[in-house]
Amino acid sequence: MKKTGIGIVCINNDGFDGLRRPRHILMEKLAQRGCRIMFASTPVSYFSERLKKEKLKWGGIAKIKENLVWYQPPVLLRRFSNPMLDFFSTILRVMVMRILVFFYFPDKPIFFVTVPCPDVEKIISYYPKSLLIYNVHDRYLDKNDKWISGHAELLKAADVVLVGSNFLFEELAADANGKIFLFPPALDFDLFKFEEPLFNAKSRCGDNKTIVGCVGNFGSQIDWELINDLTDLMEFEFVFVGPVGRAAKMDSFYSLLENKGNVKFVGEVPHNSIPAYIQSFDICILPYRLNEYSKGINPLKLLEYLACGKVVISSPVHFVRQFEGLVHVASTLSEWEFWLCEALKKDNHNVALKKYQFVKTQSYDARVDFLLEFVK
Repeated sequence: MKKTGIGIVCINNDGFDGLRRPRHILMEKLAQRGCRIMFASTPVSYFSERLKKEKLKWGGIAKIKENLVWYQPPVLLRRFSNPMLDFFSTILRVMVMRILVFFYFPDKPIFFVTVPCPDVEKIISYYPKSLLIYNVHDRYLDKNDKWISGHAELLKAADVVLVGSNFLFEELAADANGKIFLFPPALDFDLFKFEEPLFNAKSRCGDNKTIVGCVGNFGSQIDWELINDLTDLMEFEFVFVGPVGRAAKMDSFYSLLENKGNVKFVGEVPHNSIPAYIQSFDICILPYRLNEYSKGINPLKLLEYLACGKVVISSPVHFVRQFEGLVHVASTLSEWEFWLCEALKKDNHNVALKKYQFVKTQSYDARVDFLLEFVK
């Protein structure tokens, strides 16, 4: 393996001990190519966000793999609701970050930023000659969101802007002077090591119900009202694998789901167990709420569903347009109910093979090759 020796600081709002997102996989792949990576998380707001974790509970630095370290700001340097405390905490956080960057990257590092949090601008301002790559995977629309201004500044300051969906590309490219590129999620073939699609027309559980499953991070982007209506269909078993956000738990429809006998929330699981969960589903769903935010999403889990050759039903969000013939789209409750009952009859091994052939073209090796063209 060729050692590039390139130093990259990835600034994001995730740890390396929770839900795996494309940024985690991408940094691992870059480290495998010989790049030196520091995966720097943003500070947590409350002690409880780290206390329930096993790794870096109080913050610090952990070696993840060769060439890849993860830095989580200590909980004492978290965000505070008190403006004065937060001001001094921000200064200390930025100072610590600068020291770490200098220690790990004496030469000019490359910054790969995935979130426009307030600390980012202060950190990168000390490195005006470093290459700045901004990876946009969300639309920032809430006028009260403190990240709005940071998003606008990063779009201006970045040398390269990589966007995760066709909608975001169309929305941002017109004013970008040619520096915006489409950079969608890809499939982790180290995890999904299938020689062929694992199509199974019907799994079996104790009561012979059809198993409808969904994996991911369950937040306000999910249409909980729709799910509440669908789970009234008692001939189906609904399984949700992944963490549920605090805002989602406040949704009145979510509270109704917890008391239904045909609904199971598994919670967060080790990422290497995700393929087994998906394989246990008969039907995989993408029940997104239709709003301005969801126009820009392009979830990794869709590729994972397709890699397993699974039947997929989705809300009519923008990203599914590129998956015509691979995904059943449902706009109304009656259409959802129709496809839940009919999709298994219409899909077959040949359809599963078509899905698998599509995802084979969506590899992280190709994404890394594309990215390295900018950083060499």
